[in-house]
Amino acid sequence: MKAIKVLLVDDHHIVRHGLKLLFQSEEGIEVIGEAGSGNEALDFLKENNNVDVVISDVTMDDMDGITLAKEINKLYKINVMMLTMHLDEKYITESMSIGAKGYLVKDSSEQDIIDAVRAVNKGEVYLTKTVSDILAKSLLRKSHNKTVEQELKLTKREKQILGFIVEGLNNRKIGEKLGISERTVNAHRYNMMKKLKANNTADLVRISLKYDLVK
Repeated sequence: MKAIKVLLVDDHHIVRHGLKLLFQSEEGIEVIGEAGSGNEALDFLKENNNVDVVISDVTMDDMDGITLAKEINKLYKINVMMLTMHLDEKYITESMSIGAKGYLVKDSSEQDIIDAVRAVNKGEVYLTKTVSDILAKSLLRKSHNKTVEQELKLTKREKQILGFIVEGLNNRKIGEKLGISERTVNAHRYNMMKKLKANNTADLVRISLKYDLVK
C-alpha cells in the first residue's frame, strides 16, 4: 500500500516532533517534510511534488495557515487539514471556505488525527463533533441573519449610511461622504430606526452588528 506522504507545518518544533512520533508508529503514513512557517512550506513544495497532505497550524508568524492553504489550493492538488489550538468560529469558517479538508484542535485524540489524515488524503472532509457543531451554528445564524436582512428591506443607500453610523460618523460627515444633505441623511436615519424598531443611535448600531447588516 502506498504511504500517505505528509508535510507538517507548525512554528513549534515540539508539536512537529510529537506528530512525527505519532505517524512513525502508524503504517501507511509517512512524514516527508517539516516547515516552521507558511513560507518555508511553500519553498518545500516547490522542490517536492509528492506531498499528499499538508497538516498546518492556523496562527503562525510570517504566513498564517489559512493564507497558506489558499496558496496551496491555487498552486497544487494537495489536500490541507488544520491542526490548531483555536476553536474560534472565524478560523473554522475561513478555513473551510478556502478549501481546507479538515479542522482539528491539538488536543484531539491520536486516532482522530490519524483518521483525519486518511480521510483528507481521499479528498473527504473531516471535522470533529465540536468543530462540526460550531460550523453548523455559524451557518444557521448566517442564514437567519440573511432572512432578517431581506425582511427588513434596507435600501442600498440606507446600508451605506448605516455603515457610517456604525463607524461613529455624524449626519453632517455622512452627508459629506455621500454628497447628500444633512437633512437627507437624517431622513434615512429616521426611516431605518422605524424599520429596525430602534429607539436611538446605540440601538441602530447594536441591531446592525447583531444581524450583520453592514458588510
